[in-house]
Parts: sequence; structure tokens; C-alpha cells
Amino acid sequence: MKLFHYTTIDTLAHIMNNRSLKFSRLDQLDDVTEAEPFADFNPLQYIFSCSFTYDPIENIPLWKMYANMETGIRLEFDSNKLFEPVQTFLKIPFHPFKSFETPVSVNTAIKSEDIFTEDYILIYWNSSQEDNLCDCIKLKKIEYLDNIKEKYRTLLKIDDVQDGANSIHREIFFQPTDFGFYKTLYWEFQKEIRCLIYAVPYNKNQKEKSQFVSGKRVLKTKHIFVPISDYTLNNLKITLAPKATEASRLIVESLTKGLRNVNIQNSALKGKIR
Repeated sequence: MKLFHYTTIDTLAHIMNNRSLKFSRLDQLDDVTEAEPFADFNPLQYIFSCSFTYDPIENIPLWKMYANMETGIRLEFDSNKLFEPVQTFLKIPFHPFKSFETPVSVNTAIKSEDIFTEDYILIYWNSSQEDNLCDCIKLKKIEYLDNIKEKYRTLLKIDDVQDGANSIHREIFFQPTDFGFYKTLYWEFQKEIRCLIYAVPYNKNQKEKSQFVSGKRVLKTKHIFVPISDYTLNNLKITLAPKATEASRLIVESLTKGLRNVNIQNSALKGKIR
């Protein structure tokens, strides 16, 4: 599937320098409803996303919101070749209360040190499933709804269980991968599709576990950088903004110099917007 990403020349420089795409926590993105809790426990704060549109037709609102009409760009990717998964051996930090089994390795594009950290543990699965780009990254089209909070409430069950006269413990039941791909109808014009990474907090003691189930265990990590494949870097297709100057083209050419098959083209809207 073709994925399109509206961004700036400055971001292109970071992509070229790091050879990676940035995944940001959903509660850090532009839709405030994804940061607002729909219950006193919000799984969205543990999901990292890199957003694209699947619409090949240039979109003026997306140019204005995420790029720039003069110095912006639109990157085109092939989802099947975006990342290059490899069998990655896990580096697991010390955990005094470890009570779960972990595999020796997973097939993923994410760096080993970003799979298990002192802050979180990434969820992984069999990459042969249809919506998986690798063992730790899913590709999901956004579904647009009238009431996103009500949808999420149906996917989350919280039970506060009385243990005794003065003791209550909380049980939370949810499937993390059921979350992260719903937005309100106001955003439907974006035709958004997301690469999603799912995490759970690495709770090192009872206090951190209690904070997690009460929805107060906020991750320190705000971004995860995932390396993109050499094929993707060498075959970038870059559309310049509708009002791009010659200087912008020269900067883009300079940033991608040395890559084999980069295609830099003018916007279909060039000369059509004052």
C-alpha cells in the first residue's frame, strides 16, 4: 500500500540524519480527544504512532496543517518496504518482580534497546498477521466515529474488587491492540492510516503497578525512532509544496544527494494557488 506523509524540509533533514521515522505517543498528537481520558484509565497513552494518509490526491488542508505551502514536502512510501525487519535478540533490563516469559528474539525493525526499557515493554505478536508490518508494528486505517469515547468504553472493562473492609484492588481487562485507530468524524478529511507500536509500563514495584491500574503511570518516553529500510531511503518519492521556491528544491536535492533513485517532483497544485 502507498503511504503519504506531509511534513517539512526540516523533518526531512532529521529523517536523512537518523535514517528513521519518529513514532509519537497518541496523547501527544493533534486530536485532543486522544489525550483526554474516556475513563480513569486510558490505554491510548501507551500507544506510539506514525501517521500517514492513504489518499494519493494532494490535500490542501494537509499541506497547511502538517507541512507548509512554501517549504513543505510530501513523502511517498511503500508500506511493504518501509521497514526492514530482522531477527532481533532482546536485551531485557533487570526486573526484581519479573513474572512473565519473554522470547529470545523477535522479528522486528525496532532496535533491541527500544523493545524492553526501564520505562516500558513493547507488545509483540506473529508478524504473519495481515495488519502487521513486523512483530511490533501494526498498520491500521483510522475509523471515524460520532462518539469515540463511547467506542473505547466498550473495549475496556474496569472492576474495583472489595478485598476486605478497608481494601480494594482493581482489575483491568482490555486488548491493547483494539485501541489507537479511532477518531471523530471531524478528522475524516485526512483519510489517515497509522503505523502503531503498543507498549505497557515496566512496573518495577507495587507502587508503580498501582499507579498503572489507576491510570497515573505516565511513560517517560514520548517518542520511539524506528529505522527505515535502505530500499526506502534510496527510492524516496518527494513532492514539493504547491508554492515551493527553487531554493526549497535545492535544499531537498542537497539533503538527498548520494541516494540512488530519489524522485523529486512538483506539486500537482503548482501555479494553481495564489
